[in-house]
Amino acid sequence: MRKRLMTGVLAVVLAVAGTFAAGSVVQAQRAHGGGFGGPGGFGHRPGLELLRSLDLTDQQRQQVRTIMESHKSDFQQVHERIRTAFEAQHAAGAATPPDEATIRAKATEVGAAEGDLAVLMARVRTEVFQILTPDQQAKAQQLQQERAQRREQRREKMQQFRQQHQPPPAAPPAGL
Repeated sequence: MRKRLMTGVLAVVLAVAGTFAAGSVVQAQRAHGGGFGGPGGFGHRPGLELLRSLDLTDQQRQQVRTIMESHKSDFQQVHERIRTAFEAQHAAGAATPPDEATIRAKATEVGAAEGDLAVLMARVRTEVFQILTPDQQAKAQQLQQERAQRREQRREKMQQFRQQHQPPPAAPPAGL
């Protein structure tokens, strides 16, 4: 569920020309389960293809870098909060005996930290969107719609696959 939430948030950021914030989202996802991208780095930047497709000027590219640099410590702080909250939630879930109230409280902390990331990304998205020309903004919105359509198609295919590959229901015992 958390990956789906983060993937949805990632799609929103990517729709604004694949700002460098997209790399931060990927890094936040990796905070939950490891992966590429080292501490303080942005790792893989899946939004670069969108950035190229909008034909940003050198000045716009520099403005995006400046925006991202101005928020770098904010992203690092939020990522650290997410990582810490997730680790605490995991520890609470692994405790014996499990304490439902503690697990729920830790899950709420994870959600709050991820909410802070979503708000930060929305702020950065707004700042980046403002430096785009009207044509670039329209193209970014078009790309967002296309990505949403592809995402929905993948979801539908996965649902069909799961339905086709479900084990048959168990037969009731004989004599009942």
